[in-house]
Amino acid sequence: MDEFKLKEGLEITEDLDKEEEVDDKKIMYKPLWKWLLLIVDFYHLC
Repeated sequence: MDEFKLKEGLEITEDLDKEEEVDDKKIMYKPLWKWLLLIVDFYHLC
């Protein structure tokens, strides 16, 4: 995250669903199935 100067990151996992803050940076862990549902939901709203 430092290399790209990001303040937030998303990691797609098998089953982990949580958020944590490390060195003032937000890291979100989402299971693949939940992330895919969010993407589908987003495109239906457009």
